[in-house]
Formats: sequence, C-alpha cells, structure tokens
Amino acid sequence: MKKIKIAPLTDIDSLQLKVDTEKKVAIDDPSKLKDLHEKLNAIVAEFRVKGKGIIVGQSIEGKVAVSTQIKLEDNKSYFLPEPNPVHLFFSNAVEHFEKAKLLRKEINQTDQDNSQTLFITFNNFFNEITTGLIILYTSTEAFINQQIPENYVFQIKGKEYLKKDIEWMDIKEKIKDFLPIIFKIKFQVTNTKEYQEILKIGKIRNDLIHLKTQLSINRTFYEKLFSDLLNLNTDNIVDSVFIFMNIIRPNYLTEEKS
Repeated sequence: MKKIKIAPLTDIDSLQLKVDTEKKVAIDDPSKLKDLHEKLNAIVAEFRVKGKGIIVGQSIEGKVAVSTQIKLEDNKSYFLPEPNPVHLFFSNAVEHFEKAKLLRKEINQTDQDNSQTLFITFNNFFNEITTGLIILYTSTEAFINQQIPENYVFQIKGKEYLKKDIEWMDIKEKIKDFLPIIFKIKFQVTNTKEYQEILKIGKIRNDLIHLKTQLSINRTFYEKLFSDLLNLNTDNIVDSVFIFMNIIRPNYLTEEKS
C-alpha cells in the first residue's frame, strides 16, 4: 500500500508574490533561536494590528515553505511550515488500512468455533477500516476544495456558483461539473475505474455516517455492511485516490522511498 511523503502545504516560490521587503535570517547558534522567535512574534503581531500582510517562511528540505503560527492557551506561540492536511489524512488512512488488513487476515485464520476471539478481532477490524474510509474520503474532499479558486465565478446551466457554494456539494458533482472547468480534465471519462472506486468510498462513508438498520430474516441489522467491509479491496481505493490527485495536480502525492 502506498506510503507518501508528507510535504508542507505551500512553497513560497510557487506564490510568485511581489513583496515590499524581504529579510532572510540564518541561525548557526541554536541558543539564539528563542530570541529570534520572540522578535518574530512581535513583528507579526505588529503587522497584523496595522492590517498589513506578512508571510513567514522556513527552510525545509531545500525549499522555503510558508509557515503558520500556532498559539497555545498559555500565550506561547510557535512557527512551523504549514502542513498539508490532505497529505496527513491520506497517510493516516493508509496506516489504518494496513492495520485492518492484518486484522482481516487474523479473522480468516481464526477457528469459526472461537466466537469470543472473532468478536474481539472483528471489532478491532471495524474500528480500523471505518476510520481509514472516513479519513480517505476526507482527504479526497479536502483535496478538491483546495483546487477551487477563491474568487472564480462558475457558470453551470445558467446558474452561478462560488467556491463557498461548491465546497458543500457532493464529490460526484465536484468531479463531474467543476473540475473539468478548472483543469480541462474529465476524470470520470478518462479514468472510469478509479472514478467508480472514489464513488464507492463516498457511498460506504455515507452508509457509516448515516448508519441505518437493515433487519434480516435472521434478526441481524448490519450483516451486509459488515460483509462489504470485510470484502473491500483497500489497495484499489487507495490507488484510485492517489491516481486521481496526481492527474489533477501532477506530483501532488509522492511515494516515500522505502
């Protein structure tokens, strides 16, 4: 299963900004970092009070990434390269799926008469695979929302849509109706297999979030759902999301070298 490299969200060079003043600071003595951070916090606070824009960048792996300021309740604050939540969600989902695969294997190897062990193992499997599914769906939706321009007005069938309107729409609508306008790519046509896998993620996620009982003749309520989860090919859905993101934004996800 794909393990990806977690990268910061924004490379400063990619912004192509025109700035009034740029100052680079290199610290060789770690003991001076605390003093630098205090000065930086003061400068950022001053600029924000005046309503002026200021971007802080930090060097990481040979590039300068836009930094975010994390504030704690005790008034401490830290600067760090702003992480990309989509990368974190995707990576987190893969970790849960890998654990689910091991638990599925354990279920298959457990004697059918050992109901206590099967019960406990399936419960753990359910926790891992459902968490992975929900997080993978979240990564896909968050990725699409990242691609929608801030101040663009979409014209679809005589109606106007802004970013805030589209963000609340179903993934199917976003992929079919809006991404082709932005990227000139009809993913549902060029990659039908992967598109169907992404829709499958959405369906199962909705089934989990809006859990409904389905009473069977044997008095069970979630038999089909449990069977579907056990038989789900998690490799396929992870690969499909990986392909989708990298077709829309080439090299958006990079596999970690083992």
